[in-house]
Amino acid sequence: MPHLLPDSVFFYNPIWIGPGGRLVWSILFTTIGLLWVMMLMKRPAVKTKLAGPGIFVVGIGAGVSMVVAGKTVMENSLTGDTLIPFGFMIAWFSFICGIWAMIMSINFSPLPLPFSRRVHIAGTAAVMVALYVLGGFIHSISILTAWGLALTLIVSISLYIWSLPRRVNDATWAEAIAGALASFVLMTFIYAIIPHEWITFATSYLGFTKDVKLSAGGEFVIQTWLNGNFWTSRTRVLPFELNMEAVQDNATMAIYVITAVINVKLFAAWQKRNEPIAIPASDDSSDSPTKVSRFGRPLRALKTSKA
Repeated sequence: MPHLLPDSVFFYNPIWIGPGGRLVWSILFTTIGLLWVMMLMKRPAVKTKLAGPGIFVVGIGAGVSMVVAGKTVMENSLTGDTLIPFGFMIAWFSFICGIWAMIMSINFSPLPLPFSRRVHIAGTAAVMVALYVLGGFIHSISILTAWGLALTLIVSISLYIWSLPRRVNDATWAEAIAGALASFVLMTFIYAIIPHEWITFATSYLGFTKDVKLSAGGEFVIQTWLNGNFWTSRTRVLPFELNMEAVQDNATMAIYVITAVINVKLFAAWQKRNEPIAIPASDDSSDSPTKVSRFGRPLRALKTSKA
């Protein structure tokens, strides 16, 4: 069964997208799930909006720089073999974490739709039926119509959730059970599927195994200098043995740490979703009353209340 992922993106052929298809899909579903949680919560889970762009600029810039530096050295050198996989990993993690950080910093105010919910649901069903019939009769565009079906459903659900007003009343038992099930599914993606697919992809496709060693050990650079030499055959930047399996395990641990931080942030923000957001006091004195009564009460507030 095809995984529906494109063979090329803007005339660039990412050869890893086939072997890493399940990893890509799991991250995509997790991202959509986080987006829907933030839409339901209607308030940001993180206070700063600079975290996401900062991760993008610093992380992706550092990863690309490491890849370019690794490409410029000889292919059989230890530096090139080390920098290239590290650079790709840093750029990939920075891209995903930057998206998640930006989603968690958005304040989703209720979106007013120009049509009713009944029209929204009926229009979504009509578009999906039309795409399904069109893809069934014209096989050359069946992949495009399948993508159209998925995108139509995702956009429709996102708009529906976004347009919901802020909840004031407590949830019903059915809503609580549905929310618990959705939370369990999202946590399954975060703590089980994504790390598992990363380990499978890194071991099977990237070749992150014990046999691929970044450093076999040797003499540290400072020790070489203390012996009166600048560089010898035993001098190593990493004086201990390091293989790619250890790199894979550390990347898996980083996935757990990042997702655990997101989980705690979302739990804390969800518990405070109905608390009013503090607005900083303005220095503008135009709202302050110009006159007070002999009892010290604002006269303008009294006039407003009487009106």
